Amino acid sequence: MRRLPLKKRLELLTLLLSMPYRADRVRTVGVLLLAICQTASLTLVALWLKLLADGVIRNDPTLVHWGAAGLIGSVTVASIANFLQYTMQETLRDKTLLSFDLELMDLSGGVHTIEHHERPEYATELSILRMNRTYLAFTGAALAQNTQNAVQLALVVGLLISIHPLLVLLPAFAVPTLWAARRNEDVRNRADVDSAEDQRRAKHLLDMSTGASAAKEIQLFGLADELLSMYTSVRRRVVAAMDRANRRTTLNTVAGAATFGFGYVIAVVFVVIQATNRRATPGDVLLTVNLAAQVLLTVRALADGAGVLQGCLRQVGRFVWLRDYRRDKARTASEDGAQTPRRLSLGIRLENVSFAYPGTDEDVLRDLDILLPAGKTVALVGENGAGKSTLVKLLLRLYDLQEGRVFVDDVELASLDPTRWRLATSAGFQDFVRFELMASEVVGVGDLPRIGDEKAVLAALGRAGAAELPRELPASLHSQLGRRFDDGVELSAGQWQKVALGRAMMRESPLLLVLDEPTANIDAPTEYALFQRYVGVARELAAVTGAITVLVTHRFSTVRAADLIIVLEKGRIAEFGGHDELLAAGGLYAELYELQARAYR
Repeated sequence: MRRLPLKKRLELLTLLLSMPYRADRVRTVGVLLLAICQTASLTLVALWLKLLADGVIRNDPTLVHWGAAGLIGSVTVASIANFLQYTMQETLRDKTLLSFDLELMDLSGGVHTIEHHERPEYATELSILRMNRTYLAFTGAALAQNTQNAVQLALVVGLLISIHPLLVLLPAFAVPTLWAARRNEDVRNRADVDSAEDQRRAKHLLDMSTGASAAKEIQLFGLADELLSMYTSVRRRVVAAMDRANRRTTLNTVAGAATFGFGYVIAVVFVVIQATNRRATPGDVLLTVNLAAQVLLTVRALADGAGVLQGCLRQVGRFVWLRDYRRDKARTASEDGAQTPRRLSLGIRLENVSFAYPGTDEDVLRDLDILLPAGKTVALVGENGAGKSTLVKLLLRLYDLQEGRVFVDDVELASLDPTRWRLATSAGFQDFVRFELMASEVVGVGDLPRIGDEKAVLAALGRAGAAELPRELPASLHSQLGRRFDDGVELSAGQWQKVALGRAMMRESPLLLVLDEPTANIDAPTEYALFQRYVGVARELAAVTGAITVLVTHRFSTVRAADLIIVLEKGRIAEFGGHDELLAAGGLYAELYELQARAYR
């Protein structure tokens, strides 16, 4: 991340320090008070040792008694405070991390489009944030530790001044140590950013090599050694980057420590000379040696604590970046706030729509201009990469338009509240999610208000052509899906797809139903039968809401019943019309249809 102005850094620091307080106010205050109590008690141990030493040398029982009593009291109080503080910090850490995780999930899922997942800068920020999120769990502990260090340094300096005013200069020799800590954090952060892409690639290779999803092809093609080699190469680059960063931080740290060591020797020698000239007591020498060492430890702890806080600050900066991104998107989404119609009368109209994915210059869709009539079934066909899936994502408003406009009846899609528009749509995708929940929930999440309505779930599966699926499961709709659970059931690819289709059918009266390659894992005859069923469902929806059903497929033989067939080629509309009309025209549709038909003869 770039270096931020002071005002922004103070804003981030305030947000950072408030995180544990918002997670648990009582424990945050308790940890701080206990930290102060503990450090004050431990620092005063040096004073009690001075009194003991001077009392013994002077044969003064009063000094000996005060020193002994203070020593016992300090050690006892410090031990109790340390135990209570550690116990509180454990819970505070967990609650802080939980609070952050909830906010992060809300931010990531709260953006109304998915285009941020296509942005390299977003991927970098989010991957580093996820990788270093535990930094933020220790915010409360870091705050307590820095408070301890500050209190301890203040007490140490005060005691040193009581010996001789010139000893106040000793902490100045620690400035290079603080500079080194700040510099080291910059170096480590730069290494994190530079290696973020390799870190993501290494994680992907590790997940593939150790997960079940890729196991078949890894074994079939003998990829194990190749993946291991690729992973080793990537990880070596990461390790090399981190090693370079570690060498630089080590040099910085050694330079800072050497500077302070020089000051430490001067301070001790100075007090010894003072004692030799009877301007100080032997207890003062003992106190100086002890306190000077504490200055070193305290300043190093302050440097480490500052480094931890700076690391936390960077993560909060990434968190705020995501928060601001979401806020900007939310502002754009709510500029007009037009109402989503209850029923379509005209349809969905595209005017000069072009689109390129974030970070790319090449248009995936170009100059689309067409009406999807209300109450009709529309089939999008074309070869892979023609832009079919991108178009339906624009219709569902998973991406914001870059050029052109889309109208829902006479209302511009961009002016509709995206959440309400989504509630008026439904979709089944080829790359569907395999939610590892109860079977009824995996389907029911397609309409959250009815997630627990088993009758609605069964009806949705029936509309999806999967009425038999519950009977194939050991506990019907109450079966846990997913092998990672002890009683989990792993479905076949076709069964998972039927579950996803059932999820798409949960909403009974959407204005737009999209089925994007919904039968990719099903044979052609079964696909044809299912498409006939979907066309029937589409007609039922059309009668209720004037709904448009969009079917996306690369199999031309299954879309004959569609009212309108749109043929996409390289992001443009090559032709459109009914099945018979397009065959008679003898264009691209007729050519591709004939090629596929030969394959089944």
